[in-house]
Amino acid sequence: DTYGAPVMILLLFVAGLAVPGPSHHVLCSGDDDNNHNNSNNNNNSNNNKGKEVNWEAVRQDLVAALEDGFEHPGPMLVRLAWHSSGTFCRHTRTGGSNGATMRHAGEADWPANAGLWRAIDLLEEVKEKHPLISYADLWVFSAGVAIEEMGGPAIAFTPGRSDKSESAVPSWTSEHAPHGRLPSADLDGSEADMAQHIRGIFDRIGFDDKEIVALCGAHTLGRCHANNSGYHGPWTVEPTVFSAEYFRNLLTTLCSV
Repeated sequence: DTYGAPVMILLLFVAGLAVPGPSHHVLCSGDDDNNHNNSNNNNNSNNNKGKEVNWEAVRQDLVAALEDGFEHPGPMLVRLAWHSSGTFCRHTRTGGSNGATMRHAGEADWPANAGLWRAIDLLEEVKEKHPLISYADLWVFSAGVAIEEMGGPAIAFTPGRSDKSESAVPSWTSEHAPHGRLPSADLDGSEADMAQHIRGIFDRIGFDDKEIVALCGAHTLGRCHANNSGYHGPWTVEPTVFSAEYFRNLLTTLCSV
């Protein structure tokens, strides 16, 4: 196919961790509650609330937001959804896109999330127009719309995520992970140390090496911003086009450090 199976894994992850849920679609959020077995009533309530939303109207407003502005915000919306989902832990069933916990101090201040306040602010106007949407649903849905608008395939979406208050958000930092649950681009140590760091992050989510490589393909979109990371520039010549160019460049382009 056009994008290849590895890139399709990226789509599944951006759409929310692919686990069974109470709705009819197969793509839905990972459960963010340690007591998830006792939360069926809340989940059903959230699903019913999501079904009351005019999702086509939301899509149209998102498309308008994508077209309005000097720099295409699509890659930023994909990054927001991925960083929101990337906190998931398969062992404790915590984290994930459910909760939209990046709205609160702590997670919002992780170095990996630098600059994502712009994406959150961009979506605030859409949230105000459609108040029945949870932030958690909106972040995931907006990434799917952005991918489609940038030339990618349509992604099935299941509503039903809820938002967590700041008091309900645990601290995910520790001496072993001082910057939270997301990968660090500036980890001190050897290449082997960095590889182990990346594997540790994604093993917690439940991904193997092939799936790690697939998710790296998200770098076909967007660019580095010096004020966020200290790095500058895109990874591809068309950073707002959903393609396999990132992988082609890795295989065919000689780079010097």
